[in-house]
Amino acid sequence: MTTSLETLRTDAHEPDWHEAMSEFRARAQRLFEAQRDRVDALEASIVEQLAILDQADGRSQDSAATGPSRKGDASSEELEEVRSQLAQCRKLLNARASELKQLRGLLAEQADGVEGVDIAGLLEQLSEMRLERDELIGRLADAERSVEQTSAAGAEHFDELQRRFEVAVQEIRELKAKNTDLQQQASRGETTPRAANVATTSGFDWEQQKRRLMQELESDLDGKDPTDKKAKISIESTIRITDQVIADKDRQIADLKARLAEREQGVEEGNSSSILDNDEQIREERERLSRLEDEWRSKLRQAEIDISVERAKLARERSEIEAKLRSVEDSSNDHSSGKSNPKQAGRWLTRLGLKDDDK
Repeated sequence: MTTSLETLRTDAHEPDWHEAMSEFRARAQRLFEAQRDRVDALEASIVEQLAILDQADGRSQDSAATGPSRKGDASSEELEEVRSQLAQCRKLLNARASELKQLRGLLAEQADGVEGVDIAGLLEQLSEMRLERDELIGRLADAERSVEQTSAAGAEHFDELQRRFEVAVQEIRELKAKNTDLQQQASRGETTPRAANVATTSGFDWEQQKRRLMQELESDLDGKDPTDKKAKISIESTIRITDQVIADKDRQIADLKARLAEREQGVEEGNSSSILDNDEQIREERERLSRLEDEWRSKLRQAEIDISVERAKLARERSEIEAKLRSVEDSSNDHSSGKSNPKQAGRWLTRLGLKDDDK
């Protein structure tokens, strides 16, 4: 492509075509005049030779008329031979004259052809060809710039995708770390293993259930006992951490889906520019980017699966906490007769797995 540009630009410095055509016309005119002079000379030579032949023929006839008795038969034979030669020469000269006439006609046709050359039309065609050449040079330069810009854009897009992938991996690691911390907190809060019925999260509203449990905690734990305060703070902290982790998980999933949609939209917009699809380097770069996008999509799908597993674990942990709170609620309903129990706060903590049972 660059070689074609240099060739076209070199052609722009050729001599002026008008001068070249003028020189060609002058050369043709000189050649025509030289051929015409040659034909005239040949024609004069033929006329001269015909005159000489006519004179020789006349002399032979005179000699034949004046002296037939002196020379006899030998002279008669020589005379016939001379006449025969003269006839052949006349025939040849007539043929040469015919050829000269044809040559003169050809020269006249060539002269008409040279005179009929449309110099103005040729110059106009030359100007149009130069304009077309300049347009092709501009189009080639634009194509080269487009190739360079496309290569730079592909590299930037690859760097951006790489950065997003690294950010997604880091976020998944942070989510796993948070889940590990939550599991450790839950394991520290449980001192005695017990069998609990795992409740499904699809049968109730978590926000409504949480508000109801908080109201019961406010009514059951009056806040006078330091143990009640600690139990209340521990339960509220557990609920708050659960809400925060679930919200973070939902936000991470929404963010990953948005990024995937953004990448798909970017790929569709990139496919709309098909003017350079025949370029081998650009096609290979697009295929490489397509393979990378497929790999990242599979990794994002795996990340969504991991996040779903984490959410399931959190849901089970939340179900266990809710089961404990329901057991506390059942215990509270059993003691709804209004009798005060000095060890009620301790039993709350025991049912929640926050301290050992009193002995």
